[in-house]
Amino acid sequence: MHNGLMAIAAARHVGVVPADAAKALGTFINARRRLELRGEAHGVTVYDDFAHHPTAILATLAALRGKVGGTARILAVLEPRSNTMKMGSAKTISRRR
Repeated sequence: MHNGLMAIAAARHVGVVPADAAKALGTFINARRRLELRGEAHGVTVYDDFAHHPTAILATLAALRGKVGGTARILAVLEPRSNTMKMGSAKTISRRR
């Protein structure tokens, strides 16, 4: 949502009517692995996201929470490849709710 609002603001800055910018966002195709819907089965929905830094992961989880609602259970699987993640940032992320 934040990125969409920033896109509308940037478009307005260069003369695009906000309603037209908002309509154009409806055709936006996100980059692969950015909250990409991978599938649904038995009431479980799987998303894939390439967030690789603790700050980006927390932002992704916040966006996902906004998408699925406050009562849905979110299970996140992390693959700590970066040095930051290997040095314990994953533990910090897991403690936040």
